[in-house]
Amino acid sequence: QLLGYDMDKGARAGATLRLTLYWQCVAEMTESYTVFTHLLDSDDVTRGQRDRLPGVPEAPTTSWIEGEVITDPYEIAVDPAAPGGEYVVEIGMYAAATMKRLPVYDAQGASQGERVLLEPVEVDR
Repeated sequence: QLLGYDMDKGARAGATLRLTLYWQCVAEMTESYTVFTHLLDSDDVTRGQRDRLPGVPEAPTTSWIEGEVITDPYEIAVDPAAPGGEYVVEIGMYAAATMKRLPVYDAQGASQGERVLLEPVEVDR
């Protein structure tokens, strides 16, 4: 479960956007999932990306203990050619072997697709 996040309000093209995700394990998992973080421009073009196992040091989801909170920091390199403007960060998890994303549900259990969109960020040239 995603508890929340901290993120820079903006970044420059060619620089780094810092993002920290906070996950809580609600049940033990038998599969290791990869976290994706994508910086998307207004045309949904990926202008920055960082996919990896969660946690620093790595904490594969198979090692998570029910109730545990995982702090999961990312540095997303912003494309040097990215135009200035408002961007959005999408996050989620997938199984690396199949590339299949995990479904996302809201607090009421309603399906929200396969990604979470975070608040907009401003990219400057």
